[in-house]
Amino acid sequence: MRLTLLPLALFSVVSALGQDQTISFKKTSGVQLAGAGNGQILVSANDYWGVQRAAADLAIDFGRVTGKNLSFTADGATGAQPIYTWQAPTSDVNYTLGPEQQILGPQYSRTKDFKKTVIIAGTIGHSTVINNLVKSGKVDVTKIKGKWESFISKVVKNPLPGVDKALVIVGSDLRGTVFGVRSWVQYPRFAS
Repeated sequence: MRLTLLPLALFSVVSALGQDQTISFKKTSGVQLAGAGNGQILVSANDYWGVQRAAADLAIDFGRVTGKNLSFTADGATGAQPIYTWQAPTSDVNYTLGPEQQILGPQYSRTKDFKKTVIIAGTIGHSTVINNLVKSGKVDVTKIKGKWESFISKVVKNPLPGVDKALVIVGSDLRGTVFGVRSWVQYPRFAS
C-alpha cells in the first residue's frame, strides 16, 4: 500500500518545487526513461568527478527500481574510467599536503554510440556536451547561469545526432548538477 502512494506523494513534491510534470499515468510527449530496453546516461569526461559519480549512481538506481540498470557513458573518455589525483592534508594545524594519491571513478560503458541516450547530465562550463547544447540554443541556461547550486531539467528534442529526445539535467556549478542528478536518484520520475 505504501509503495502505491509513494509516486503520488512525490508527484506533489515535484510540482510544488516548480519542476515540469515528469510523472505520467498516460502517454505523453516526454522521454521514456525505463522499460524501453537498454538506455544510457551520458556525461562529458571533462565534467566534475562528483557529477560522474552521481550519474553512475542514477544508472544503478534505475536498475533497483525497474530491474535493469541504465548504462553510464562519458563523451570524450580516453579510458575505462576516470582517474582523479589529489593530495590529502597531513595536518589540520599547518595545512600541509601529503603525497599525491589516485582515486578511480565509476566504470564507463564501452560504446561510441549515443543512440540509446535517455539522460544527459552536466555542468555549464565543465561539460562539452552541455556547452554544445547551450551554444546550439537547444538548452536555455539564463535562469541558472552564474547562480550557486542551481539546476534545470527538461526534455530536449534531437540533443545529439541519432537521439530523438533525452532528459537533460544542467547545473550551474558542481553542486547544482549533483543536486539535479541526485533528485532523480532519490525520487525517480518516469515519463513515457
